[in-house]
Amino acid sequence: MLLAKDKEGYIVWHHAAIFGRLEALETLWSWAKEVELKLDELLLFESEGGLTAFHLAAQENHIEILQKLWV
Repeated sequence: MLLAKDKEGYIVWHHAAIFGRLEALETLWSWAKEVELKLDELLLFESEGGLTAFHLAAQENHIEILQKLWV
C-alpha cells in the first residue's frame, strides 16, 4: 500500500504532500517504520514527472509539510 503508484506515478507520500495532510504524513511515516521501509528512499521517491513529496509540498506552499519532511 505504501508503495502503490497511481497513473502519474505518485505514491501516498506525494498525495499527503500535495494536499497538505500533515497527520496523514505522520501516520504514513509511522507505518513505514513499522514495516522497516527505508524512509530516505520514500522521501526521495520520484513521480513519473520526477517530482518528490518535497517538490510537491513546496509547489503547494505547505510549510508544515516541508518542515516535517526536512526533519
